[in-house]
Amino acid sequence: MIKHCGGLPLAIRVLGGMLAEKYTSHDWRRLSENIGSHLVGGRTNFNDDNNNTCNYVLSLSFEELPSYLKHCFLYLAHFPDDYEINVKNLSYYWAAEGIFQPRHYDGEIIRDVGDVYIEELVRRNMVISERDVKTSRFETCHLHDMMREVCLLKAKEENFLQITSSRTSTGNSLSIVTSRRLVYQYPITLDVEKDINDPKLRSLVVVA
Repeated sequence: MIKHCGGLPLAIRVLGGMLAEKYTSHDWRRLSENIGSHLVGGRTNFNDDNNNTCNYVLSLSFEELPSYLKHCFLYLAHFPDDYEINVKNLSYYWAAEGIFQPRHYDGEIIRDVGDVYIEELVRRNMVISERDVKTSRFETCHLHDMMREVCLLKAKEENFLQITSSRTSTGNSLSIVTSRRLVYQYPITLDVEKDINDPKLRSLVVVA
């Protein structure tokens, strides 16, 4: 199936991560057929459109996630490009959003469950992480540029969150809320009661 990746290292790693989660030849065949049928009428010259091939492989890796990991992955769209995300804080964000599955606690603390989820995404090569050299815990994580594009696209398709940044904000953008989650990706002085009044809004994150 490596021919489907157009020689692109990220696509190869992500496809390998997907295959590692599948345990039957039937599942492997299904993935191969899904990718092959997508490539413009079954075209066999994959080098003609490497980016298209890679983007589809990355998108497919998202679609193959269990629902709780999909929400974990989409949550990473809150953070700007090249942002090193603190995994401890991220674990509490996930817990506050109700993303954690009750069966995964089993006496564990929030941070432990967060580490399990991050490890699953890292094992699938969807997230890049750094560990603390003393504790071996996940310390920070971030997304590859192309994987982040997929994350933003899927978050938009599912109306998972609304992103406002210095590049997208307008004079009245503060008062227009279209999603249950809102994130500001730049330093801002914000009067929540005055600037934002929408009953649909459930969470607000400001990333400076």
